[in-house]
Amino acid sequence: MINAAATHSVLQQALQPISLTPGTPATDTPTVALQSCALLSATNGALLLHAGTPAGTLGASPSAALNNLRMMALLCKDKWDNDTETETETETQEDTATQPSVYTHAGTRIHNYALEGLHAAVARIPGSELLLLCIAPAAFPYGLLARRAAAVLDACAGLRGYSLGQ
Repeated sequence: MINAAATHSVLQQALQPISLTPGTPATDTPTVALQSCALLSATNGALLLHAGTPAGTLGASPSAALNNLRMMALLCKDKWDNDTETETETETQEDTATQPSVYTHAGTRIHNYALEGLHAAVARIPGSELLLLCIAPAAFPYGLLARRAAAVLDACAGLRGYSLGQ
């Protein structure tokens, strides 16, 4: 069973702003932050758990933002399915931070996408039936988004091998 409070806390921490100038406190330099971080079902794309920034970032109201997040989750899951079907043909790129591509972290492939004016990163939590989805504004660099997703994957190590059950 997923400990919702602990997992939500991990997702919420992923939303913290990141300084774009290394070694400088986030309060002194321009920052970027994720808009949403969510766990999805790898089988049907259902939104299981999410954390997000206040309403207005993905929609005009909390319900509109949630509906938009659900639609984006389904779209990203569909893109992820298509990419994993052709995974052997996909070239892994570790040196590109500005183009959507596939990154590898500890044997897990993190797929980056550009959609609806946003950037998204999707990865399967190893051995589980769960996908991690991170959504960021277009100003968020793809390489940094992949690194943030990798950090969340590491923090969700307790979910490795998790099965949604019947």
